[in-house]
Amino acid sequence: MYIESLFPELNEISDTALREKVINVFLRAMELGEWDNIEGIPFTLLIEDCPINLVAHTRLTTQMAQKIGELAEQITKINKDFLVAGALLHDVGKLVEYSRSDKGNFLKSQLGDLFRHPAIGMHLCLSEGLPYEIAHICLAHSSEGNKLKRTPEAWIVHHCDFICFELAKLR
Repeated sequence: MYIESLFPELNEISDTALREKVINVFLRAMELGEWDNIEGIPFTLLIEDCPINLVAHTRLTTQMAQKIGELAEQITKINKDFLVAGALLHDVGKLVEYSRSDKGNFLKSQLGDLFRHPAIGMHLCLSEGLPYEIAHICLAHSSEGNKLKRTPEAWIVHHCDFICFELAKLR
């Protein structure tokens, strides 16, 4: 119930089995990152005093992706369940990439020094049995995706994520 309370957009995933797997990925990431709750985690360590946390960023990116996905249907076929699931999970790897110091500061975890969140997120998705297309969105949403052939859903999430990032820098 915790993840569902944070991300009401989960209800937009029509496939109930897929929705459960998305929730399980969040729970596994929380377990691996040793987080009791995720509400105070910044969505980036690149913006000092970031004005938006990971949950708010994820929701905003997902909501933007949904709206663009609706309009993009005029151009190409969009798998709405994959789009929402991928948008919700695009930064889930940050729950493993980040940790908290004894002083309460957020920093890269030991695993985060070895792997960036797109790779961690892809791994978590595949480990939970999510479709390759959703794992692809996690991997392709950031600079790692610049060498990949992105799906339409991955292009949408990629741009929504960067819009949110760039706007947060302007605050």
